[in-house]
Amino acid sequence: MQSLSKGFNLKRLSIERAFKINLNYLFKRLFKITGFEESYSQFGEDLAIRHLLSNVGLRDGVYVDVGCNHPLEHSNSFKLYLEGWKGITIDLNRDSISLHKVERKADIQVHTAISDEVKEVKVFHFENNKINTIDESFYSVMKDVFKPKSEYSVIETRTLTQILVEENIPVIDLLLIDVEGYDFKVLKSLDLRKYRPKLIVIELHDFKLEEFNKDEIVMYLKSMNYKIIGFLAVNGYFQDENI
Repeated sequence: MQSLSKGFNLKRLSIERAFKINLNYLFKRLFKITGFEESYSQFGEDLAIRHLLSNVGLRDGVYVDVGCNHPLEHSNSFKLYLEGWKGITIDLNRDSISLHKVERKADIQVHTAISDEVKEVKVFHFENNKINTIDESFYSVMKDVFKPKSEYSVIETRTLTQILVEENIPVIDLLLIDVEGYDFKVLKSLDLRKYRPKLIVIELHDFKLEEFNKDEIVMYLKSMNYKIIGFLAVNGYFQDENI
């Protein structure tokens, strides 16, 4: 098992990435550029996440990022990583996990598919290497949008609880889920009676604010004593009611 070391330093990054971040910092300092907050997410989600975590007194902690994709681009966890957080990044794409191993040395990287049961599933691939899925209904819709590859692969799924036990992670503070249509099954794969993330950020498909109480993820998390505290772009934000 890889260790989850505390504290941020440049050794947690690749040499190239550390150089670029240092150069960017020195450039802003030299030209006295202030009031600009760097975001690595697609829609600024990482800024919202950090704000919500600070509201409950969390300055650092442990995340689980399922569907982590690229280690920096459109990442909801990289900003936290730079500020000293650490955790487990999980993706179905082997190339993405290989990049994470290079760029985020303090994290634990896992190449797998997550589901609420352990079974063999088909992995559908697209020409756009950043998109793949084990959800057949999602594939049926997206194959008309993104060019699919003719071949598929097979993988055995694992549960989040299983991975946390295997990696000897007793507590997680933040759970991030973005898995191309399989989000609810990933969520249900975590034993929320044993592991209580203070904040859960999960993609909500076909979500309607005026009917939020009918959404299956909202209803499930409500039954587990989580309350929805926000919705931004495509993600719902849920906080443990006990904190």
